[in-house]
Amino acid sequence: MAKSNKRLVPMLIVLLVLAVAGGAFYAYERVEKAKMDAMFEASKKPVSTIADPPPVERSKPSAIRSYEALAEPPLTLAALQFLPAQADVALGIPPLATLLDKGVPLAQDLAGPRLNIQAEINSIAQGIALEMGMPEEENDLAEILTTLGIDVHSGAAVFLTAAKSLEGALADLEANKKPRFFETPGSSLTIALPVLDGTQAEENILKFLGNLLANIEVTEEEVAGLTLRQYEDHAAYFVTPKMFVISTDLEILKTAAERAADPAVFQYGTVDCPPDYQDEGVALVFMNRMESLMNLLDKEIEELDPLSRSLLSIQADHSQAMFEDSIDEEPAILSWNLTDAAFELKTKISALAYPVMELVQGDGVVMKWAQRRPENTQAFLSLNLNDALKRQLTQDYVPAIPEETLKKSKASKAMNYLPNIMQLLGGEITLGLTGLDPLDVPSLFLILALENPNAAQMFLPLAPQQDSGEPYKDIQIKQLTVPTPFPLYFALVDSALILTNSDEGLQGLIDLATENASSGFFESLDPPLNGEQLTYQSFYFDPRLYTEAIDPIASLFGMTLPETVVDIASTVSEHLESLRINIFKDGEWSTSSICLTRKAALEEVASDAETAEEATEEVEEETEEQPEEE
Repeated sequence: MAKSNKRLVPMLIVLLVLAVAGGAFYAYERVEKAKMDAMFEASKKPVSTIADPPPVERSKPSAIRSYEALAEPPLTLAALQFLPAQADVALGIPPLATLLDKGVPLAQDLAGPRLNIQAEINSIAQGIALEMGMPEEENDLAEILTTLGIDVHSGAAVFLTAAKSLEGALADLEANKKPRFFETPGSSLTIALPVLDGTQAEENILKFLGNLLANIEVTEEEVAGLTLRQYEDHAAYFVTPKMFVISTDLEILKTAAERAADPAVFQYGTVDCPPDYQDEGVALVFMNRMESLMNLLDKEIEELDPLSRSLLSIQADHSQAMFEDSIDEEPAILSWNLTDAAFELKTKISALAYPVMELVQGDGVVMKWAQRRPENTQAFLSLNLNDALKRQLTQDYVPAIPEETLKKSKASKAMNYLPNIMQLLGGEITLGLTGLDPLDVPSLFLILALENPNAAQMFLPLAPQQDSGEPYKDIQIKQLTVPTPFPLYFALVDSALILTNSDEGLQGLIDLATENASSGFFESLDPPLNGEQLTYQSFYFDPRLYTEAIDPIASLFGMTLPETVVDIASTVSEHLESLRINIFKDGEWSTSSICLTRKAALEEVASDAETAEEATEEVEEETEEQPEEE
């Protein structure tokens, strides 16, 4: 469901752009209708509903998956392999050492001066030390836990029966009760904690929990060679030499105990699906074990307004098809990592495990026009208008829009031209904005790849226009003769229609298209964007667009932006270098990525380098000034 929802907003944006284009054609309907019909008859492709693609033969997952171990697996893998058979979500928690090293500085940056995160952690550490009879001055959490036998350099895992927990929580909310996530029948929470020495860790954990466990009856049971100890009506646990596993449900703990000798198998953490970083966090979501949530979702959708209900019902149908079409239990993967310069959230879904993904998404494409944008581009959105997306727009989404909604928006007649427009377009659609150079306003570029350039060539004369100077490299640039705040130019270039307010920028795109080259924009970013991946959607935003363009221009025209918008934009500009969202195909994996590059971190790296250089120079000067000893 999450994956499909990510495509909804870009789809609606495309729909809006195309509806506006359709409206422009409709303006000429009364005087040009007969002419347009004749042109469509003459075009190479007749106007028709986009046909379903032929079925694709796919390899069986077992034929291409090796599950071969990595030389350097993710640090959470050992804990994740205790996955109980009943769990539908498994969370891989990065090592405590990583959280303290990377997470605390980020949390402090977000919290600001009002809260001292490190002081709070030290206070917790001192409380543990005091409880365990250690010196009171001990406040290093990692050292204290290491002393107690906990492995702070390996990742932990949390296993959930999330569907049952959510069902119970939603039922409580409907009854105006406080949600009880882990008290619903069938819900559970299981934790696998890495330890240095199982016996030592068990002794210290029980000592720390002594007051809570006092006077509770304990029973023991042997499962798969391990001793399971259950505290009546509370929890149960077992210990291996390297793992302490505890659960709120004894039956689920039993299946986790069986994993000690027979580890769970999945692609994540193998050569088939290596992690981006060893110490990343991850969630493995077994979507085909969560079908019961679809019924709850249907109930929520029914309570929405007609338009939202219609569109989200389509997304729900896609998700239902994904559940029903799954051919094995390979989980969807949600990973996150934090580096000195960026935070990235990534999802990966196997198109082999869920074949419907290929039908919904279609083929990816290399975004060549996005790579030709000027290097001072500060925002762009690129969409891949492939046959799959066209089919969804024309056969699913547009017919699902209530007629009364179309009438209110006055878009009903314009939608009649949508199938014709779909026949003209095909491939990359890119919309982008630059900074103020070379113009005093941002340069805007709208680039529409054409599937049927000949038909487009016949329609373009319908727009009011005039030549803009002499042809440039045999391409005649046109200027629209319509009242706008700034001139608008367009041209057909390399089977694409380009609309822009910068004739100089348009000439630059013609140069790059002629040479089949990129502008170097992707490579100029830090980190660079991947220009070779097969992309469905791509979004990039540099907060400088607000501070250097939007805010000054708004002030120039006497416009006052809402205070909330100003506050959010200022905060984002202060902390972030860029926001990047990409949906692309990576082998068998349909992948989505949200990446935030941190301005503060980049500046700190530069500052640290300067400080180190200055310190070195001071030491050298002091050394030169000291007198030589006899």
